[in-house]
Amino acid sequence: MITQNAYLRPHGIFTFSIPALASRFDDGTPYVTCPAAGICAAACYARTGTFSFSQVLAKHRRNLRRILDPEH
Repeated sequence: MITQNAYLRPHGIFTFSIPALASRFDDGTPYVTCPAAGICAAACYARTGTFSFSQVLAKHRRNLRRILDPEH
């Protein structure tokens, strides 16, 4: 779930990604990751390109689920 890259590793910084804006988990439970999104939602880069690939979106949903429910 958590990764590092060569630039962040020396600083002990870890990163992970979650889905952009809002959708539903596989079980149908809705989620909102950017509740204050307004006009920027239409131009959000995290809703395009490789972020929209099914495998990438599934991984981001798993990351979010683990944050919201660590026991899941």
